[in-house]
Amino acid sequence: MNFTARIPLLRLLIPFIIGILICYSFHILIRVEVFISLIICCLFLLTTYRKLLKRSINWRGFDGIFISLALFFSGLGICSVQLQNTDASGNNTKAVLVTLLNDPVVKERSIKLFVEVSTEKDSVWNPVQKKMLVYLQREQAAENLKYGDELLIHSAPSIIESPKNPEEFDYKAWLGRQRVNEQVYGKQGEWKLISAGHGNFFKSKALELRRYFLEKLKSYGFSASSYGVAAALLLGASDQLDPGTIQSYSATGTLHVLSVSGMHVALVYIVLLKLLAPLERRLKMKWLSIFLQLLFLWFYATLTGLCPSVLRSVTMLSVIIAGRAFNRNAHILNSLSASALILLLFDPLLIFDIGFQLSYLAVGGIVLLQPKLESLWEPDTSTFRGKIMKHCWTIISVTLVAQVFTFPLGLYYFQQFPLYFILSNIVVIPLSTIVMYAGLFLLIVSPFLIIAKPIAVVFGFLVELLNACVGKIEHLPSAVLHSAKWEKPELLLMYLCISFLLIFLIHRRKHFLRFGMAALSLMLVLGACESHKNLNQQKIVFFDINHASVIAVVNGKEILLLTDTSLLKRKGDIDFHIEPFLKARGMQEGDFISLTDSLRVENNFMHYGKSRLFAFGKQVVLVGKDFKSKLNGADKIILLRNNTFADLDKLLSQSKPELVIADGSNGKKRIAKWKKMCEEKKVKFYDVTEEGALVMGE
Repeated sequence: MNFTARIPLLRLLIPFIIGILICYSFHILIRVEVFISLIICCLFLLTTYRKLLKRSINWRGFDGIFISLALFFSGLGICSVQLQNTDASGNNTKAVLVTLLNDPVVKERSIKLFVEVSTEKDSVWNPVQKKMLVYLQREQAAENLKYGDELLIHSAPSIIESPKNPEEFDYKAWLGRQRVNEQVYGKQGEWKLISAGHGNFFKSKALELRRYFLEKLKSYGFSASSYGVAAALLLGASDQLDPGTIQSYSATGTLHVLSVSGMHVALVYIVLLKLLAPLERRLKMKWLSIFLQLLFLWFYATLTGLCPSVLRSVTMLSVIIAGRAFNRNAHILNSLSASALILLLFDPLLIFDIGFQLSYLAVGGIVLLQPKLESLWEPDTSTFRGKIMKHCWTIISVTLVAQVFTFPLGLYYFQQFPLYFILSNIVVIPLSTIVMYAGLFLLIVSPFLIIAKPIAVVFGFLVELLNACVGKIEHLPSAVLHSAKWEKPELLLMYLCISFLLIFLIHRRKHFLRFGMAALSLMLVLGACESHKNLNQQKIVFFDINHASVIAVVNGKEILLLTDTSLLKRKGDIDFHIEPFLKARGMQEGDFISLTDSLRVENNFMHYGKSRLFAFGKQVVLVGKDFKSKLNGADKIILLRNNTFADLDKLLSQSKPELVIADGSNGKKRIAKWKKMCEEKKVKFYDVTEEGALVMGE
């Protein structure tokens, strides 16, 4: 039996995924009866063809084509149904009746809720079924809300906006893949708790237990970073992590430790098997053992919030457990494909989740390559030193293979690659395993304070040690390699290269090696073309950031950022709006220059002084609150900022500009007034707050 024959579910999965991708990419919306008819037609042709030839079904020839088409239309149809269930509310919606789909997330100034809308009101109440984001003004009543609570919100929903700055994270698209297109903000007094207990009973009890454990962890007096790591590692509560901790684990290639994933589920499953071993020995009790394994695994998945990595792991383990029940030892790639197919049948848009992609690629790569890599060296395990070396070599081989399969996605999404990933995983994986078991034991004994207290002290020390090790590795020289933004063709070519090289290693056919090298060469050519383009670009970018003016002057790899002094203290805004723009060009930080009228800056490609910016043949006049200069005929571009009191009518008469720009440092009423004035004078007006960042140049 050849290799592909052992993984028939992977053959089913590929056309199904292609159908989902095509449907989403081209936004194909078809009615349910249409795609069901297409599937039936394919199956009818398959059956007819098989009867004519009087043979059983195989994957070659028309049999494979008909089966693949049926699965392709299945993926296309299921994705289409999901996309049709994301219609936005009407413009006249005044109130919504919602049910919480998870526990609330407490933010600095608000409470974030993920809800399902059951009814909305314009002139009358209308039944609907869709998901929505809700932000409530932070107060004790909002913090006390729970999964399954039903709320009436007297506030109009709004469409989630697309990103307005270049390379900014597309929050709208990310939420859209979770079938969320709207959000609503409820101030104090604009919402009311109607009733409770509308959620799934099993999930409700699991989340109740999760809240209990989180409160227990908080009561032990851990530091903020230790509590965040413990909550994320044990219970999947990643919202408790601070940005510094996330950055440290990300820079060392160990962020997977902080998301409850396959490794964590496997550790729980090992303990479970040990506890149920007596039942496994008795044939009549084996089914009870299997039932308890499945029940506990899915309970744990629910407890951790049903994140994609846990769903993948638990679903795959469930398939393996079911196979054991019927004494069938399926290939693990078949089980992996089965879990993916099951998850995508319920939620086809899960294919776009970053965690889902990284998780499946890592596990698939480990299954295919890790045994071959590990077999290259066999330490002598008869000695203690040999056993340690064997353990370290296993971790290294697993880490190497996982990185090979996931680093293209890491560069595509995050533009960074941790250089010390082997060192960090050798240290962090064994230590996090100890932390995991110690934490699980702490949760089990938490009702017994006299036992839990000393265990909590040990656990707290272990978490602090874990954080300290990660911090030390993060601060090693050149810990992270930063890259310019990868485009989709480069990502596809890199994975084609990896796939062809993998096939070459399995089948030892030289033409696959040539295909792999060709894909790699083409990727390098595309990268070189993109680098050449970036080196020759000259741009002026006017960003859209609330209550601030930001101008980026880009000359190849050099970037100068002129901004208000107040923004330099708002790291969150810089990280979200500006840093992606820098990272896309392979830079971690730019040179920030404070916009003050007395400042004078001059280099080989720009000049700024006396409220005027000269760059690439363009002259921009920055008209702020303290602007007192007169305009002249050379002033063709005016930037209105900081709610300037300058007389725009007079300025327009002085210079007759070609373009007037208003940025996010201004109020909406004042921008509307300026826009009307420019329309009357027939001068082009650009509102950055409405139209997004203005990019001038190439």
